[in-house]
Amino acid sequence: MQNVSPSFGMPAAPKQGMSPAMRSRLILICLPLLTLALIGGGIYGMQVASQRGLDLGFPKPQVQITSTVPSSVSVGQQVTFTADSAGRDVSYAWDFGDGSSDSGPNVSHAFQQTNSYTVTVTVKDAAGHTSTASTNITVQPTSPVASFFATPGTDSLVAPTLRSMHQLLQ
Repeated sequence: MQNVSPSFGMPAAPKQGMSPAMRSRLILICLPLLTLALIGGGIYGMQVASQRGLDLGFPKPQVQITSTVPSSVSVGQQVTFTADSAGRDVSYAWDFGDGSSDSGPNVSHAFQQTNSYTVTVTVKDAAGHTSTASTNITVQPTSPVASFFATPGTDSLVAPTLRSMHQLLQ
């Protein structure tokens, strides 16, 4: 018996398409290729995002400086600075403004000349993000120290005057 199309009395066209076996083979070939394309596209997208400076899970580290002394110190006085950072895997680079530098979250430094200095710490995390903080410090000349001494026999004029003042006060 011949299949007859409901319209115009024409025979029905033979079924076109893939057999289930052919469809399975095609899926087995295309699925790994599609997976590779998605992975490659994801890696490429991460590279582009990284090159454009997009944040991929490492927030920019934040840093603050604290010191153990007020903003003014004397020449040669040891000053301790502390950097507080909330970033992960960070390194600390200090610049004291006088040509000296140091590293680490806690550093000490003695300034050798009078001047105003800007002390800066730069914090860098594992992803290469940096953050800086600065503080100003003024280095004053060392305060003079008063001292005296008396040589026996040379204060003969002073001693009687002091004795007479002592007698007047009694």
